[in-house]
Amino acid sequence: MARRLFWVVAALFLGLYWYLLLDGRADGDGPAPRIDISRLRELSQAVPGPAPTDIVAYVTAVDRKPGNLLVAGSGFHAPHVAAIGYAINYARQPAIVIDAAMDERAAIAQDVEGYSATRRAELDRRIEQASTILLTGTGPFYASGLHTLRRARLGEAQARVLRAQIPADTEQEQMPNLLPDDRPSAIAPGIVSIPAPGFDAATRMIYVRMISGRELLFTGPNAPIARAWHAQKPPARIVTDMLENRDRAAMRGWLQVIADLKRQAPDLIVIAGNDIDMLEREIQDSDAALGLLRYGLRQPGIFVPPGED
Repeated sequence: MARRLFWVVAALFLGLYWYLLLDGRADGDGPAPRIDISRLRELSQAVPGPAPTDIVAYVTAVDRKPGNLLVAGSGFHAPHVAAIGYAINYARQPAIVIDAAMDERAAIAQDVEGYSATRRAELDRRIEQASTILLTGTGPFYASGLHTLRRARLGEAQARVLRAQIPADTEQEQMPNLLPDDRPSAIAPGIVSIPAPGFDAATRMIYVRMISGRELLFTGPNAPIARAWHAQKPPARIVTDMLENRDRAAMRGWLQVIADLKRQAPDLIVIAGNDIDMLEREIQDSDAALGLLRYGLRQPGIFVPPGED
C-alpha cells in the first residue's frame, strides 16, 4: 500500500513538474498572425529618405534567469539576459532609439547581477538627441531608462507609442503621435513598427532595413532569448499562468511569426529581446554584421552590482 501511494505521489509530482515547467504548448492555440516580409519591405520604403546606416547597441544591465522562466523546457541553466537599447543611425537625420533599457533604480529593484553607469550615460545622451524613441515593451528591461530623462517621457512627442503603452495616469490627448495598435506601420526610412500583443498588450516588434539591404527584426519580450523562437515555446506555465498573467497562445503565435519571417527571409537577423550571448555572436560574425553594428559590450570591469559604481 505504501509503495503504491509512493508511485501515485511520484506520478502526480512528475506530471505537475512537466505541466508547470516543461510544457511549451498553449491552451487554445489559434492560427498565428500572417505577416509577409514583402509587406514589411514595402512599409520600410513608405517614408522618403535614405535608410539607416548602422546600429549601436548599449547594454546597461546584465543578469541571469533560469532557462525555464524564459522558454518552457529549457532547464534550470541560467543564461545571461540583458537590458539593451539601440541607436539606429542615419547619415542626414537624428537617430531613432529602440528601447530605453534599464536605469539604476530599476536595476537595484530587480537585483540584477551587473549594471553599467557608463553605458547608461551613453544611452541617455543618445535618447536626448534622438528624433524618436520606440519601445518594444514597457517592463523594466525595456522602458525604465525613460524615467530619469526630462525630455523622453512617454507623454511627450519624442516617444512614439502604441495606445496600449500609455501609462494609466497619462491623458491620451497628451499623446501627439499614437501608432496603430492593430497593424504594422512605417515609422521612418527603413523602420516599421509591428504591434505584437502577447507578453502584454503593449508589446511590439521592430523591423529595420538598412541602407545596405541588411534586414533585422527586434523581437521584444515575446522572444527574450533566441531559443524561444527557435523552439516556438513561451515561458513555463509557472510564469505565464501563476507568477505573471501572460497570453500564452498569443506569445506562441508571435514566436511562429518570427520563425516564419526567418523562413521567408533566411538572411534576416533576429535580435531576441534580452539575448546578449546571441547578440555577441552576431557582432562577431563579420559576414552578418560588417557595416551593420558598431558596438561596445561587456568590457572587463564595466558591469558592477547596481549602486556600487
